[in-house]
Amino acid sequence: LLSTISSISKMILRLSTILAATGLGLLSPSILVGARQLQRSTTLDREKQKLDGEDLSSTISSNSRLLLHRRKKAQQKKELSRRKLQSSQCKSIIAIDSISQAMSDDGEENDEDFLCELVHGVTLPIQGTKEQISQMRALLHDGTLVSNESTLEVLQEVEMIDGMAVDDDDSGEQQPAFSSLMQGSVSLPPGDVNVINSSDGRKLNAGYKVQFEGKSPVLVVKITDKNGLTVEGNATYISDKVFGTSGDDINPAKGFKDCSFDKFELTNEYSVDIDDKLSAPGVLEVDINISFESSSQSAIRSATQQAVETKLGFDLPGPFQHVMFLTENCYGNNCGWAAYAYISGWLSLYKKDNYIK
Repeated sequence: LLSTISSISKMILRLSTILAATGLGLLSPSILVGARQLQRSTTLDREKQKLDGEDLSSTISSNSRLLLHRRKKAQQKKELSRRKLQSSQCKSIIAIDSISQAMSDDGEENDEDFLCELVHGVTLPIQGTKEQISQMRALLHDGTLVSNESTLEVLQEVEMIDGMAVDDDDSGEQQPAFSSLMQGSVSLPPGDVNVINSSDGRKLNAGYKVQFEGKSPVLVVKITDKNGLTVEGNATYISDKVFGTSGDDINPAKGFKDCSFDKFELTNEYSVDIDDKLSAPGVLEVDINISFESSSQSAIRSATQQAVETKLGFDLPGPFQHVMFLTENCYGNNCGWAAYAYISGWLSLYKKDNYIK
């Protein structure tokens, strides 16, 4: 309607101009005044409609954002309601020691960190206050805390479904889902650290004992992540660098043997036949479906252990005294190490070519 009225007023004003130019006379003043007022009125109405439309669009946009914000808050509240902190006991406490990528000028050694071993071989960092971690280190040094054997109570986040915690193993205990276990950490309860030691040692690894003499079976695992990232060198090269299988005279196997006067030797000879699984003597290759670049060390260790156990058909450590995980690199924070290992345990992990340095 406004468009039609505006067109009529414009026609009247144009007709007046034409009549004046041709000498045919002018329209009456009242008609011209009315036409000009009508045009101004329609122009103002259009501007008002435009402003009203912008206000309406702004209101709709604002309401949409508010609705999305409320939905997001409701989803977050729902997710939080499905999770709770629950006290649980680690299957064992594993102390880990690392070798720095660059030695410090003052020769200061790295302090130990601690992992909580859970179901499926998952190991998560133990978080606590500075005083609690210092207390754990003191307990480790005086022998109260025995790595790979002692345990303690920790606080662990558990996923709830319909008011019940997810049951993730055959023990009947409430456990988080495996996928959520692979990320995150566990925390120490407030107060002093209370280490638990069983009278007969750790039952879970009753068949595993640290070996200091004789032949020590070692398995090297070359890991490839979902993006194809893997340590340089094929399995034959790695086997030669670790065991000297192709004539390399400078390797860990020879070094341990010479330095111990033939009392300790790394070997790729095992009590079980897995030759058809190996890519080269002592070297197993596995793929993991996660990324080195975006995954935590806990997730990488857990995914690799699962892949190895699936390929070999038995649980680690199995017949091996030691297992070496080789990764392409470490990404993110806390990557200043060249390698780290479980104290009194069977696992070590190396980044890049540090397994031969």
